[in-house]
Amino acid sequence: MFGEDDAIWCNGKELAHVDASGALDVRLTRAVIRELRATLRADDRVTLRRSTSDWIEVRIDRPSDVAFAVELVERAAGAHRPGEGEPAKPAPTGAELERRRRFH
Repeated sequence: MFGEDDAIWCNGKELAHVDASGALDVRLTRAVIRELRATLRADDRVTLRRSTSDWIEVRIDRPSDVAFAVELVERAAGAHRPGEGEPAKPAPTGAELERRRRFH
């Protein structure tokens, strides 16, 4: 929805996509960013957005950066999974996806 190509989705929310610059955008949630803020700020691979945002940007320059990015996407998935006994929402498609794109 937010990127040009494929994305990773969980419970109806886009969690990650590669942006135009080649960096990985990850939707961690404000709560997870707040919890990890010091660690994320100290890591030169991570760019935090200025405003309160659910998203961070992760540069992947070396093979070792992939494991770091995967950890962050797994953390994002954990923050978006449905509660116990709740069915997961599907990723939007067709007209619903296009409607969401217009608002972003």
